[in-house]
Amino acid sequence: MTAKYETKDFYLACYLFAEGKELVQRKRDKNVTTFTFSLSPSDEKIINDYYNRKLAVEVISFGNAIKALKSIIYSTSSNEGKSNYELTIKTTKKG
Repeated sequence: MTAKYETKDFYLACYLFAEGKELVQRKRDKNVTTFTFSLSPSDEKIINDYYNRKLAVEVISFGNAIKALKSIIYSTSSNEGKSNYELTIKTTKKG
C-alpha cells in the first residue's frame, strides 16, 4: 500500500528524490513549493531518520537531485500567478 506524502522541506524532498522515491506532484503557491511523493508505510522510518540525522546519502545522487528539483521549481517561474500549479513526474533510482 502506498500513500501520498507532502513536504515543503526542500532538502527532504531532494533526499527522497535521490533515493528513487516517486515524485507524483509539485504545487507552487506564490513562493512556496510543496512536493508530493508516493511512499510505502516503511518509508516513514526514513523520514524520521532524516530529521534525526541518522541517514547517509550518496553525494552525487543528492547533488543531482538538488539540481533536478531546482530545475522543476524554476522551470515554471513564469506561472507564479497561478496558484497550485501541478506537475506530474516519475523517477527511478539508478544503481
